[in-house]
Amino acid sequence: MGETYYLIDFENVASKGLEGADKLTKSDWVHLFSTSQAQKISTATLANFNATNLLVHEVPAGSQSVDKHLLSFLGYLLGSCTGTPQIVIISNDTGYDDIVRFWKTEKGVVILRRDKLLADEAKPAPVKKAGAGKSVSVKRAAATAKPQAEPKPDATEKPAGKAKKTAKAKSAEPKAEPKPDAPEKPAGKTKKAAKAKSVEPQDKTALNNAVLKTLSNAKYDNETVSFAASLVTKNFTEKGGKQTIYRNIISRFGQERGLAIYRHIQTLL
Repeated sequence: MGETYYLIDFENVASKGLEGADKLTKSDWVHLFSTSQAQKISTATLANFNATNLLVHEVPAGSQSVDKHLLSFLGYLLGSCTGTPQIVIISNDTGYDDIVRFWKTEKGVVILRRDKLLADEAKPAPVKKAGAGKSVSVKRAAATAKPQAEPKPDATEKPAGKAKKTAKAKSAEPKAEPKPDAPEKPAGKTKKAAKAKSVEPQDKTALNNAVLKTLSNAKYDNETVSFAASLVTKNFTEKGGKQTIYRNIISRFGQERGLAIYRHIQTLL
């Protein structure tokens, strides 16, 4: 599955538009456009983005400033991405629809617009009530289908059920019996299993929240906080992860500021 880019008009949708962030994956890129006068985002909300790529763009306050910067970035994406990227604009502003139609007509690019990250599930179409004659035929059809929908349990099905349970029990036995000639290998597997448990989602979330809280308390801006938290969450279990985190922070923020940021989160790694 390809990458998807979400462009959020945060001044328009506020925190309501961020619903569904916890459903996104590492192949999703979220670009949040806001001004210093917009509603502040809590660390609890930012923590929902721990499995994705979040970048916050704070633009100057002004008339339709967020709209202009968001559309400017949209043009940049369409021009720089290879192939046809999947793009979703998060906003209630129908003014974006003209741009959506333009790119559909000009280049056949499909851009979606909705009011939050998680799209509402489609509701089933209401059943139209017809005349009394049709109602009777529906009831008769239901009555006819009822015996098929509720088959009586057949005596031959019970052995099949037991056979499945027996098969499960047999498949579990070899795993429970360690091989006598290779005592060290199960031990190695046990260590790997323990390591895997250390990177469970709840542990990643805890680390992500710790980084968010530490940098927020140190008075860093939202973009810096979210970048560092995302970077740490993705790399802290990888081989050479600390070096990767350090180099990326220095590369983005420079030697002096980057080193100060890294020192804040170093004790959490």
